[in-house]
Amino acid sequence: HVVGFYPFAELPAAELLTLRVLPGLLSQTRETIPTPIEIRFRTVSAVRAGSLLINEVYAGAAPGDQAFVELVNVTSETLNLEGVLLETKAAPRAHVFGRVLLPSGAAVVIGASRPEEIRPSGGLPFLDSVLASERILLKVAGVASIEIVDEVDFSLSRVASLLNRGESVTRETDAQTGDLRGGQHVLHSRALGAVGSRSPGTRVNGIPFPTPLP
Repeated sequence: HVVGFYPFAELPAAELLTLRVLPGLLSQTRETIPTPIEIRFRTVSAVRAGSLLINEVYAGAAPGDQAFVELVNVTSETLNLEGVLLETKAAPRAHVFGRVLLPSGAAVVIGASRPEEIRPSGGLPFLDSVLASERILLKVAGVASIEIVDEVDFSLSRVASLLNRGESVTRETDAQTGDLRGGQHVLHSRALGAVGSRSPGTRVNGIPFPTPLP
């Protein structure tokens, strides 16, 4: 038997849903289903290329000075980050998101080491502290294949600097959407309106981004 399912409203993105078909449902041939049928499926993520940007990266300068990657939702919608994968050269699965709802314009930080920083999620393994040789990818499962959401290849960037000076690399303009491949990343101190050497969870001037929903 083939069961057709046509929802009356748009289903939420990146959610694990259960469809239950109860006994007694009549088919087109007037047959009934003798036992319940339960089908579990996950809807496709709404995260797409250009919707979630790698905004700031810090490789760590000393032991205990933890690396982090800051991501910003640049869409007008809340994104469910379930299943989004962050990959580095050293770790193909450096971080896989569970269910995190990120509002429009909000930021999430992976690998933050201080409790006041947003959503600490454990360390990020890099090959070494030479960010100029690092390649960072954000990926998500698309309809037919894995989709690259954002990519920063610092070997191709105009930033080629050792990160032992304790300074992050950030987009020249916070959450800049005009460049999706990282070419506009600069040292933090050179970003427009920057204060300090790094700013996980905040704009470069220290003003906090909105945070993920609880």
